[in-house]
Amino acid sequence: MNVKTIRVNACAAAVAAGMLFLAIQTVRADYVERMPYLLVQPNGDTVRCFITGDEFSRRLHDSLDYTIVVDPPTGRFVYAALQDGGLVPTPLVAGRDDPRAANLAPGLCEPEGDELWMEQVQGPLALSPSKGAVNHLVVSVGFKDVAITEAYDPIHKMFSDTTSGAASVHNFYKNASYGQLRLLSHFYPKQAPGSVVLASVVDSHVRGYYRNAAYDPVNGYATRAERAKREWALLRDALAAVAPSIDPALDLDADKDGIVDNVTFLVAGGRDAPKNILWPHKWQFDSSQPYPQVRGLDVVTYSFCLVTDLNVSTIAHETFHTMGAPDLYRPRAHRSVTPVGKWNLMATNGKRFKQMDARMKEKHGKWQTIRTLDRYGVYTLKPLNGGDSARTAYRIASESPDQHFILEFRRRGTRDDYDIPGTGLLVYRTDERFRGNIGYDGVNTFDEIFILHPQLAGDRIDSAALVPGRRDSLTVRTDPAPKLTDGTVSNKIRIEHIVLAGDSLRFYYGPRYAGHLHTDFTARPVGAAADRTVQLTDCTSSDGAVTERRWTIEQGIPASIEGVRAVKAYFRRPGTYKITLTTKNIHNKTDTFERTVTIP
Repeated sequence: MNVKTIRVNACAAAVAAGMLFLAIQTVRADYVERMPYLLVQPNGDTVRCFITGDEFSRRLHDSLDYTIVVDPPTGRFVYAALQDGGLVPTPLVAGRDDPRAANLAPGLCEPEGDELWMEQVQGPLALSPSKGAVNHLVVSVGFKDVAITEAYDPIHKMFSDTTSGAASVHNFYKNASYGQLRLLSHFYPKQAPGSVVLASVVDSHVRGYYRNAAYDPVNGYATRAERAKREWALLRDALAAVAPSIDPALDLDADKDGIVDNVTFLVAGGRDAPKNILWPHKWQFDSSQPYPQVRGLDVVTYSFCLVTDLNVSTIAHETFHTMGAPDLYRPRAHRSVTPVGKWNLMATNGKRFKQMDARMKEKHGKWQTIRTLDRYGVYTLKPLNGGDSARTAYRIASESPDQHFILEFRRRGTRDDYDIPGTGLLVYRTDERFRGNIGYDGVNTFDEIFILHPQLAGDRIDSAALVPGRRDSLTVRTDPAPKLTDGTVSNKIRIEHIVLAGDSLRFYYGPRYAGHLHTDFTARPVGAAADRTVQLTDCTSSDGAVTERRWTIEQGIPASIEGVRAVKAYFRRPGTYKITLTTKNIHNKTDTFERTVTIP
């Protein structure tokens, strides 16, 4: 390798390699649905098609979902049939012949597990630190025939922009960790003064060397072992090329375990076809060989991203993998039910952010401790993306020592939860016997995390949030019911009387009882500070209608008032004053709540 940037016509190089990336539509973790692709037949004909799948298993198909494979003897892309449980090529040429006329079945896939070998860890799992200031090496790699041509500044901002509100990996982890993690990215090779294009190491091989031989018979690899060997050699050589230029004052081992804390490789081009290396993923170097080193520190775990279709959410997803977080989507054969969906960074992914759940933050980030509720009552949650870990989630034990229910308040639209389906209370089951959801088989291995959501009228994961006035309870009779992994219904959890009140969510946990009443109200300044006016709003939770309300406002105007849910109170002078609300409901239950307000 040599440290320089070669500028070539990337599109021409990609076509020569056999495929051209066009654009991404929907992305699920490292999973894509109907990602447009352009095939180039040996005779030069082009075929517009799609890729659906992830880093473990993906397939080519046409607009009607008929699967396309390579016919090895001819090198042509043809439609596939299923034979003896596997895909076989047919004489039908993709884009020319009609698979429907031959009665082929759409949606055909290789047997599950063909690519899951990548999940097998080569030796002890080495994790990146999740707290403190962590220096993150970003190493860019081009190929002999395909260079990185993307500009440096936008990519650098994806990682490092610290401007408030900027969409960057730095800001995402600062917010997700509640200020406990500062991920500081350092790019190598170093950017030459005045250079616009992202500087990169140039590999001695063409990009086709890192593709399956079915897609590049001249340069490609034929076996899994060779695939792994080539990927590791590519990255070892890149590290060796940049290691001498890495700032000697840079602390690369904050946790002092002898391992470089965090490394991401940015590789030229976009996502590639089935069975190829070139797809975003997290992996480890082979432990049977000496690990590559930087300044005497081993490089063990790394994330691998493609420059052409790079986005901040994908980087954040792969980076959380390096801290130990697993994927939370199921393998292809078991996606008729969605366990997590668009509610979690580790299950679905797109160009806009979403948070990981509170359990992942506790387990892998070590950023919070979830309180276990040991008594019935009314509880308040703050939003998971609210900037403070206090009261963002609660845990409720089940009949199984390995399974618990987690409750968290998700708020869409602000502070890194732009891409979730809604706002409300999420309740999900955790099963500590399993790691992630990608190994699910429905027999021996099940979901680590399953969000309770309606399923009687179809799998409605987007409607999982409990909200007032729509779905505002979780009991043994609701859809969903609080089920354990084996399908039995838990009697340990009952959620009712959900109230959204400003920047918080309140709920009742416990057995049903007549006459439930929990008085509460909000106090919000209105107008300029000099106006000394406060808007008081009743947000009482009651089993049955509230029949009476009585406000008492210390030194306020009015000093007292009855029967109204909201009132504006004026104060003549600055100070701290008590405000009391007493309510009564149709069950003749009464309750009183007192709050103090400070008037500047």
